[in-house]
Amino acid sequence: MAVVARLRKSSANSQIDSAIGSNINNVFLRFNEWLDANLLSLNYDKTQYVHFTSKGTFFQDSVIGYNNKFISVATNTKFLGIIIENKLSWKAHIDQLIPKLCTACYAIRTLKPFMCQENLKSVYYSYFHSLITYGIIFWGNSSHRIHVFRLQKRVIRIITGSRPRDSCRQLFKKLGILPLTLQ
Repeated sequence: MAVVARLRKSSANSQIDSAIGSNINNVFLRFNEWLDANLLSLNYDKTQYVHFTSKGTFFQDSVIGYNNKFISVATNTKFLGIIIENKLSWKAHIDQLIPKLCTACYAIRTLKPFMCQENLKSVYYSYFHSLITYGIIFWGNSSHRIHVFRLQKRVIRIITGSRPRDSCRQLFKKLGILPLTLQ
């Protein structure tokens, strides 16, 4: 169940927060009535809600519940493998992605003595590229994407055998791989 509310800054934030909390509770009450009518139940231990806000905005948590069972508030949640934060900065998702990309870099570095460049490029696409392209439409404009781009440049240098400080612009063209900034 997803209930989305958009807040605007105003002098009456507490009134807006209470009105939104009331609306959410009404929707939640109807939802629970529907569940009861269809002999279904909600797992309150696994259900959370995220209150999306802009940076620097304070909000009062709404209490959402039914029959003395309450849903907890979360600052982020994982949905289809993508971590969504209440500030939509995508930092948590990218922080979770970086260790996987480092593992891919290590795997490609380990395979380099045994494989030609074309095979390493295939490993890149199957292991590294698949990770960075999943959900890129959401997190691709984040300011934290620079960390992912640096790892992409590192793996390109590994594949081509270049030095750590060499420019990657020509290496991307040579391999026919799009840099993260152009995807």
